[in-house]
Amino acid sequence: MKIRVRYFGRFAVEIGTYSEVLDVDTNLKVRDLIVLLKRLHPELKNEILEVSIDGKYACDNMVVREDVAIYPPISGG
Repeated sequence: MKIRVRYFGRFAVEIGTYSEVLDVDTNLKVRDLIVLLKRLHPELKNEILEVSIDGKYACDNMVVREDVAIYPPISGG
């Protein structure tokens, strides 16, 4: 299955792209995607990756869908 991964904030700058298309297993879980991304982009190795799918925060055990967003932890008030 092909997915589009979009990077936001400093992650886009660190890896040098705002998005990429990856070919992944159909039942890939979010936690496995994070491992894959850290392997593909060593700049992310020590980072905490927040993931959203369809505009909603994704849990580690959720199955990845076609459109994924990756961004640094967000705080605010």
